[in-house]
Amino acid sequence: MGRGEKTIIIRDKEIRMSLRGAKCLLSNSDTKHIRELYDYDCFEIFPIQAKRTINSDSAGRGNVSEVLIKNWKSSGK
Repeated sequence: MGRGEKTIIIRDKEIRMSLRGAKCLLSNSDTKHIRELYDYDCFEIFPIQAKRTINSDSAGRGNVSEVLIKNWKSSGK
């Protein structure tokens, strides 16, 4: 099973948990694929910058773009 398949399985489990009323929050890379995968009314996506201090390539260290994905709506308060 590849990474793409695992990502779909996680998304599908989040949808099932949403239908049961569970609140879920996850983070993932900010890519077009992830944004399309979670393009459902039950999800809200928030872009963030995450700091990476460990990487075999020093050029890969520093801030990276990620998204937080949650399955509940903010009350606006």
